[in-house]
Amino acid sequence: MKQLLALLVTVTLTLQIGPAGAADGLVVDSTTSITSEVPNIGQIWKGEIPTLIGYPTDSTIEKLDFQIIGILPISQLADRSLGVEVEFAIWSDSGVKLGSQTIYSFSWNPVGPKTMVSMYLYSNPSLYGKQTMLITTSYYTSTNGLLSKYLKDEKRVPIEIKKLVSSKIPDPPSNLRGEWVGSNLSYTFKVPQSFPEVTSYEIGIADSVAGMSGTFYEPTVVKKITNNSFLLTPGDFLKTVSLKNDSVIVKVRAVNSVGNSSWSAGIYTPVKDLNTYGISLIPPPANISCNFSSVGVDYSASTTFSVNSIATGVPNFYDWEYAVLNSAELPPNLYSSYGEPIQIKSTSGNTLSLTLREILVLTGGKLNTSIMVNAYSRNNIGNSGLRGGGCYISVSDLSTYVNVTVPAFMVKAKQEAEAAAKAKAAAELKAKLDAEAKAAADKAAAELKIKQESDAKAAAAKAAALKKTTITCIKGKLTKKVTAVKPVCPTGYKKQ
Repeated sequence: MKQLLALLVTVTLTLQIGPAGAADGLVVDSTTSITSEVPNIGQIWKGEIPTLIGYPTDSTIEKLDFQIIGILPISQLADRSLGVEVEFAIWSDSGVKLGSQTIYSFSWNPVGPKTMVSMYLYSNPSLYGKQTMLITTSYYTSTNGLLSKYLKDEKRVPIEIKKLVSSKIPDPPSNLRGEWVGSNLSYTFKVPQSFPEVTSYEIGIADSVAGMSGTFYEPTVVKKITNNSFLLTPGDFLKTVSLKNDSVIVKVRAVNSVGNSSWSAGIYTPVKDLNTYGISLIPPPANISCNFSSVGVDYSASTTFSVNSIATGVPNFYDWEYAVLNSAELPPNLYSSYGEPIQIKSTSGNTLSLTLREILVLTGGKLNTSIMVNAYSRNNIGNSGLRGGGCYISVSDLSTYVNVTVPAFMVKAKQEAEAAAKAKAAAELKAKLDAEAKAAADKAAAELKIKQESDAKAAAAKAAALKKTTITCIKGKLTKKVTAVKPVCPTGYKKQ
């Protein structure tokens, strides 16, 4: 019977430096200009008073800072016996004082016009929402030491306090659980709350440390996922960790735009279980051999079963892939000289044949390059996830061997591509010329229309100017009508 996975619980002690609940700090999003003015005295002070602030939801106390500028001379503001006091207090609609500070006569800045107002705001259920800042300015006019007379200016400023969720790395995922599903291991976990939101999760596997029970190395990331469940195959373990000690551990961490969380508590699995229920059932890596044929290359995959091999399963499928040399100057016998592998096809047998034409399609028509072909041997359980020995060939050498320098289909494809490019260029030129001709015609038509309208207006104005009108002129009981372009009454007559 398979052994159940055990949950490894890790206890971490964290030393917190600074006040409890400290966060990134509140943010002032908007302010309004306020000037305090006392009757018969004039303007006392002015300042930009906050009207919208963001308060971190994970904080217990924050300080709101803003400046006011004294308008009266400092000798009046800071007079020890009289002077000016300003009280700032934020009240909720329910009657809770959320924060306050008073600038006393001795609190004014003696070396400059700006004085800082600082009040602490404590997290409580009444904090968020639309509140009121009550600002009371008291200008003292006289005092006998016990009683004082003063003039007062009181202002009410609406202020809204909104919730501010701090951007930070996510908390680690929790409640990681795992179980065997056939020869694979299936895991689920609880996603953490995060702002910004989690974009992915990284799955890590680590070996245990020899001779130190319950101690593991730093995990190596084996895959990235976007949901809260994942599957690990025997090959995932085989290609990621050495499996030399008594157990391996699986952990997960969350990633957002700020960074990644710490690793979660892990699930460990004995190596003997992995070998018995998974790794021993998959086939070992395949080694590839290849030979030129009259039309291309014949590839063959073989697996070697040795006494030291952990994977001893019999393969019945082969997943073939290829990679193209990044540069003709790089050594073609190294995997690192090639680009990212791309799968070609899967076969139920251990052979694959590619014609020169098919290889040229894979290389994008390049002759002066090499192509590396590999295959993963697998069965119904899975594959090892490890490459064996691949086989690389020079495409130019293959072209010479099959006595074809540039295959006819490549020539035709090149000719068709060139013809298509010329046709596209001609179409673009025609479209450009047609557009320019249309624009010129539209411009000429518009200019002609404007000229015709202008000429018509000028002709109408000229006709109106030459039109004769008749007026009636009177002199005593005598009347006379005068008709002309600009009729004028004779001397002694006036216009009726």
